[in-house]
Amino acid sequence: MTEGRRDTRWPSTFEKDEMHDPGPIPQYPLFSPAPRKKSPWLWIGLGCGGLSVLTVLALVVALALVVTDDDRGGTFAVGDRFEVRNVHYTIRGVHPGIPMLGDAIDNARPVEHDAFVVVVLRVTNESFLALDLDMSDFALYSGGTAYTPSAEAGTAALFDSDFGFRNDAAYGTVNTREVRDLPLVFDAPGTDITHMTVTPEANPRLMVTVDLYS
Repeated sequence: MTEGRRDTRWPSTFEKDEMHDPGPIPQYPLFSPAPRKKSPWLWIGLGCGGLSVLTVLALVVALALVVTDDDRGGTFAVGDRFEVRNVHYTIRGVHPGIPMLGDAIDNARPVEHDAFVVVVLRVTNESFLALDLDMSDFALYSGGTAYTPSAEAGTAALFDSDFGFRNDAAYGTVNTREVRDLPLVFDAPGTDITHMTVTPEANPRLMVTVDLYS
């Protein structure tokens, strides 16, 4: 480098600092952000949800009241249709004096009396579940004595050609949305029959009386 001449390729320290020093950082007043407004849709959604819950509860209560009122027992005659818990029953006929039921393979004879009393029961199952009838729910009154049907004799009656019952399903079973005629077979005297009762679930509030010879 030649003496007396300054190398202009590099700035001096003062010039370098002057070129790159940004100077004092400006200060701006601090502003707090505006508070967020709560969306009205939140309250609208909560209100609609609460209204839906109340509507469902009201429907459940109303349905319970309807079922309770409609499912109470009463007195009917042969051929009348009555309902208990979405299941319809009809006593279609009474046949006393049947000495034997069934065919050569499946058959039954009365043990205590000379003949059976066969009551033809039509069941219409409008519930969403299959129904298995409990034979203890039915009672036939003859001479002031209550008799319950025999499931064994009822099964034999399914194969009796004189009645023509369906035997493609188990005795006492009625599938959902199905209509089925079933024999209620009583080992009882057929000379002094008065009435029979149907008491689903052994609940006396649901008991129905059917006058057989009114």
